[in-house]
Amino acid sequence: MDNSKQPAGDVARRGFLKTIGIFGGSTLLSPLLLAATNAAPLQQSTDAGYPKIPCAGVWLQPIGLNTISVGGEIGRRIRITIHNNLLALDPEQFLAPFRNRDLRGEGYSDYIGLGKQIDATVRLAAYSKDEKVIALKKKLIDGIISTQEADGYIGVMVKESRMWKLWDIHEMGYIIMGLSSDYLHFGEQRSLKAARNLASYIMERWATMPPDWEKWKQLGIESNILSLYHVTKDHRYLDFCVNKLKLPEWKIDLTVDTLGKSHMYTDIDLCLAQLDLYELQQQEQLLDSSRRAINFLTQHNGMVITGAAGLWESWNSDQGGRQYLGETCATAYQLRLLDRFIRMEGDSRYGDVMERIIVNALFGAQSPDGRKLRYFMPMEGNRVYFQPDTYCCPNNFRRIISELPTYIFYRTTNGVAVNLYTTADATIALDKNVILKIRQQTDYPSTGNVVISIDPSTPAHFPLQLRIPGWCRNATIKVNGKEWSESANHGRFLSIDRQWNKGDTVSLDLDMPFRLVLGRVHQSGHVAVMRGPQVFCLNPSQHEQLKEKDAADLTNFIIDPASLKLIPDDSITTGGVACSVKVGDRVLHIGTPMQLKFTPFPDPDGRVVYFRIPDFSVAVPDEIVKGDCCK
Repeated sequence: MDNSKQPAGDVARRGFLKTIGIFGGSTLLSPLLLAATNAAPLQQSTDAGYPKIPCAGVWLQPIGLNTISVGGEIGRRIRITIHNNLLALDPEQFLAPFRNRDLRGEGYSDYIGLGKQIDATVRLAAYSKDEKVIALKKKLIDGIISTQEADGYIGVMVKESRMWKLWDIHEMGYIIMGLSSDYLHFGEQRSLKAARNLASYIMERWATMPPDWEKWKQLGIESNILSLYHVTKDHRYLDFCVNKLKLPEWKIDLTVDTLGKSHMYTDIDLCLAQLDLYELQQQEQLLDSSRRAINFLTQHNGMVITGAAGLWESWNSDQGGRQYLGETCATAYQLRLLDRFIRMEGDSRYGDVMERIIVNALFGAQSPDGRKLRYFMPMEGNRVYFQPDTYCCPNNFRRIISELPTYIFYRTTNGVAVNLYTTADATIALDKNVILKIRQQTDYPSTGNVVISIDPSTPAHFPLQLRIPGWCRNATIKVNGKEWSESANHGRFLSIDRQWNKGDTVSLDLDMPFRLVLGRVHQSGHVAVMRGPQVFCLNPSQHEQLKEKDAADLTNFIIDPASLKLIPDDSITTGGVACSVKVGDRVLHIGTPMQLKFTPFPDPDGRVVYFRIPDFSVAVPDEIVKGDCCK
């Protein structure tokens, strides 16, 4: 194709989409990243900890949303988010405040989250190709562009209240992101134009920002302005982020004195912006804050057993399971950060943390039918649904659900890596001569049985990388019915490097025994019941004798480890499982052990996940926090 005959913006867009694997299903790397990736094979983890390698380029690349179809529980969550949540919303509740503009910018109620909603809708439209979702996307974008003023402003504030209100800038930043997303996925030039005009509105007025602006710097515009640079190559955006916003100078502060003060999800958003900048400038300091965040989460008790993190939206390390644990926005941004690091460093254990978060904290934040969402995801006590459909957490939930298909398969330098196990079909261009159709069939995590079908357009030699979770001590791999010669080491990618032909199959059997995982800090003296990536909880409403007990009473239960038994349970999802277990209680004077059912953590009426056991020698430490993480 002759790029000279295309608009400059379209040329930049096509190049960027090729880099990230969206355009036309392509998963080709840019020349810079391809050279960096060719420098070394997929990095293998070691028992000493996550690798501390220089991130000279991207090791793994996501595949396009339009090249994959997802089933299983991940696919079900995507479907119910689309049909029972996204399409059940009234778009006017998002658009009306921008048309009326009678708000003064004085508090939380002034934030709508429309930009995040647009981004989620765009991605779900690109993935599902559903005409109703595409129509909703058009309605939202037509509606918001129609409100843009001649000076570029889009927002909910009357003129005398604009700039500088935190929520006004936050809203504008994510509207830029949502409109840029529409351009990336659908090539809509008007969306790009509106995003650029809005960015100009902010940038031209930045000099009037109050001198103390850095105390509330985390406005969410760094990564959004950079998104415009990626698609336009206009250096004004890069210069603004580097020299005006001082993005390279920002450092995350996770000292004892700052815990509980610094906002977790906007901190991670700034980490991601620095990682975007790192791909352009290769300055090691741009990796420091991201590594510090991951180190805190995995090695300094920043993340609880379900994968949730933070208390009252701020960093926290006491391992408590209280009401305001695990803001959904923070959960979404943890996943984005982990996705970036598994792609940069190739360590499969980032994928272990991703699946832990997804099947527990993320899915727990959604009702089983998909309609209701949570702002926080506690481990203990009552779980409360968030009433509005607007604001940050509901929209960030929809956004991260729309991104899940891109976390399943990654394109490697010369092959494919499987990160998440779920039923899925994908088409991946390995090179200009080989198009690979790959299929997963599994009911994971109910079982550890996965069958992967390999169907290249022509016989081809390439490595298939399979993530062997850290919790799995016994994995069996067969290729076309014959056991693979190389052993599978837990906590690493297993590489099956061979000639592949149409109709080849790989069967993966991950042993999934129950394990009792030792609690830490606030949870010391207790264990959580886990199987694979799933955490199990106790829902007292399913047991007549427990309906009057509160969470504090339930944590006194003593589990009989020998009684743990897997049972089928469809209460959360069809084909799901639960745990049958005998418990007693010295404090409550329950003499005869009770037979109880523990359900997966997303059970909406779950109340507690930690219990006592008579002999801690049968318990194990959490495999995710063993070893020394990258610093």
